[in-house]
Amino acid sequence: MNLNLNLISDFNLDLLKRVIESKDISEINSVNTSSYGQLYQSIFSFEEDLNSINFIWSLPESHIKTFQSALNFEEINKTQLKKEVEEYANLLVNLSKKCKFILLPLWQRLPHYKTYGIIDLEIEFGRSKLINEMNLLLSNRFKNVNNVYLIDSSEWQLNNLEYMNPKIWYLAKSPFSNSIYKKVSETIISSIKTLNGNSKKLLIVDLDNTLWGGLIGELSYKGINIGGHNHIGEAFLDFQKSLLSLHNRGILLAIASKNDEEIALQAFKKNSEMILREEHFVAKKINWNDKANNIIEIAKDINIGLDSVVFIDDNPVEREHIKITLPEVYVPDWSLDPSMYAIKLNSLRCFDQVSFTKDDKNRNKTYLENKLRESSKEMIINKDNWLKELNTTVQIGELTNDNLQRITQLFNKTNQFNLTTRRLSGDEIKKYYSLVENKLITIDVEDKFGQLGLVGIIGLSRPSDITLNVVDLILSCRAMGRGIEETMLYLIGKNVKDACAKRFLINYKKSAKNNPVLHFLKSTKLENEKDSKFHSNNINDFLKPDSVKIIYKK
Repeated sequence: MNLNLNLISDFNLDLLKRVIESKDISEINSVNTSSYGQLYQSIFSFEEDLNSINFIWSLPESHIKTFQSALNFEEINKTQLKKEVEEYANLLVNLSKKCKFILLPLWQRLPHYKTYGIIDLEIEFGRSKLINEMNLLLSNRFKNVNNVYLIDSSEWQLNNLEYMNPKIWYLAKSPFSNSIYKKVSETIISSIKTLNGNSKKLLIVDLDNTLWGGLIGELSYKGINIGGHNHIGEAFLDFQKSLLSLHNRGILLAIASKNDEEIALQAFKKNSEMILREEHFVAKKINWNDKANNIIEIAKDINIGLDSVVFIDDNPVEREHIKITLPEVYVPDWSLDPSMYAIKLNSLRCFDQVSFTKDDKNRNKTYLENKLRESSKEMIINKDNWLKELNTTVQIGELTNDNLQRITQLFNKTNQFNLTTRRLSGDEIKKYYSLVENKLITIDVEDKFGQLGLVGIIGLSRPSDITLNVVDLILSCRAMGRGIEETMLYLIGKNVKDACAKRFLINYKKSAKNNPVLHFLKSTKLENEKDSKFHSNNINDFLKPDSVKIIYKK
């Protein structure tokens, strides 16, 4: 989904606009700025545009009058300060109902304002303390507003005099230097990509001189440089710790390395300094094959698109080869200095997440369980027998406040089995499916290997007495191919019966990645019109697979 970006501020953001426009980002239709000094007027006069994202960057001293008095060391009333902040927050809550998303940088104290020095965070009216309290008020107010995202602006170093430019302020009413606007633009662009469901999901790494120092084929697992009491070994250890942190956030890890597999795996099994172990990786391709082919096989094995992959390798030749051969894969430039590895990894914004759920935390475990499922499939020649062996249970539920975050993830991150690939915020989902004519069905899956969690969504709408429209049909890629798709069609038919309707319609909207859902629809008994409209007048055609057990949440 392409968005209209509005830069709203109480100072001039034309420089920021030019920086963003120079990037030519496909997710952005247009970039607009508010007039100088027109913060409140721009928010008040905003006309509804549900295809817009508003970046609202303000200086609190320009519109929070009590805080301005505090900056002048005047006596202030904290109750009045709180009231002004709450009024501003309420204004933004109202704005959130008229746009897709709001990005709101937290307030920072600018460096040219004098403070009380070392007691500024202790005394009641210290400027730094007031800023922290005001930001906390904003954070609490937006806690349950699903389309407002607070941005930690401290990473832009706004409180550093080096990034202030008084001359530009007096000439153009823009307080910061170009270097700040470059950082801000990177934050905005990465945030939009994340909100658009374009976060990376899989990180593939090399081994020698990437996870550890040296060549394990020459040095053995005892001789590689990892940990110990030297700065290089410690740097590799910190890099592994950063990779483990990504793993704990739900980012999948895999290995593509030119090595002897048996020798390379000894590092994970026998070297006590290693942080990462074999179980932290969902796939390993350790051989002498072309790395591009290995990456393709890894992505195929775990059913993930190449555009969701990041590849890290210390060798610039290998990096360039992947950039040319697999342009969909993101290959960051990499330092020759291992002491920069962890810093470089932690600076990547491609792994940013809109939310973090239990399903994210268990993602690596789920993919490893999927490998067991596929292994069991290879042992059983007949697919029907394999499906029965899985003992799959589908639990049917509905939209609740508890699962809204996960449902929002599925809408915004699922690409392959997604009927229309429409991207909705949590508030939009709640609003649409709270209408009496609409219904959202959730699908949790479990089998003998473990919990897959909430992996499927069916969205229904009733435009007439005789028809149900399927407006959303979403299934996580990790649950595809095991009878869940057929179960979803059965459930649609059952809802048609329960509603005393006669038929259902499915309108497929093609995107760059959702061919799997089209392939499935065409494989069924549905009537097909130009690969976009599917319907059935005989709902009894769609039976529950024998391999799937259905239970309903109470």
